[in-house]
Amino acid sequence: MLVISNGAMKSGSTWLSAILLRLVDHKPLPAKFHDERFGAVPTIKWERLGEFLDTVDYANDTYVTKNHFYYERDLLARYKNIYLIDIDRNLADTLVSMFFHVKKKYSSWGTEDRRLDDIVDAYWRFGPDMTEDLVRYHAVWRTAGPWAHVSSYERLKTDPAPQITAIAKFLGVPLPAEKLQRIIEETEFGSLSKTMLSASEGIFARFRKGEIGDHRNYFDEEILEDIRRIEADNINYPATAEEKADFARKCAEWGGRGHPFPREPNSYQQSPPRMRSDRNKATA
Repeated sequence: MLVISNGAMKSGSTWLSAILLRLVDHKPLPAKFHDERFGAVPTIKWERLGEFLDTVDYANDTYVTKNHFYYERDLLARYKNIYLIDIDRNLADTLVSMFFHVKKKYSSWGTEDRRLDDIVDAYWRFGPDMTEDLVRYHAVWRTAGPWAHVSSYERLKTDPAPQITAIAKFLGVPLPAEKLQRIIEETEFGSLSKTMLSASEGIFARFRKGEIGDHRNYFDEEILEDIRRIEADNINYPATAEEKADFARKCAEWGGRGHPFPREPNSYQQSPPRMRSDRNKATA
């Protein structure tokens, strides 16, 4: 089978992949399909996904890949022996993590002691569009069908055993108690981050605090209310006939062609921060 560790950026898909790599017996990805930018983390190159699905014998061998697939949903749905695990995370925590990810990766956001008012400004410049993308991303995988399973970052952090057990059941693999305990110990967030930082060049941008509720140190209630509004508007995407047709068209045009979604914050069109009155008009 092909086991896909999937998730929106900064939702925990790298952490999830570490769990899956210990959970299933797997073969390494054939070299020509592995995206070397991600070091030791097995990742199928976007542009070679179709070729992988058509030529690699994952019906008889097991492979694990960590990707941010979205427009690939319809392509993946056409094949058997594919099991995708999406990892969902609190939207506000994800946004804060994405902002700091860009700072560390591109050094265009200054240092870790960035002022709170700058983070608030960043939300009103990029956050609403990013939030819509994130909600739609997880909505698509939540309704993908029996070959997709949604896990929870928060539940993996607070009580990993039931989450890992559910993933094992979804994949149909045995999970003795001693193996479960070993996976929990080896993938504990703090120790795993140190292991991966030392093993893979360029992995530094993937780990920061990983704390649940970290957004409370940066976002005010007005931002949180805006996030809740956007979530309510998009939780069932694609819902309308127009949305379904548009999503199907994008899947056909962009699936397996390197169109990451959600996008990184620096790729969004920057706009002046909306004033309170402007935001109220937009939601009236």
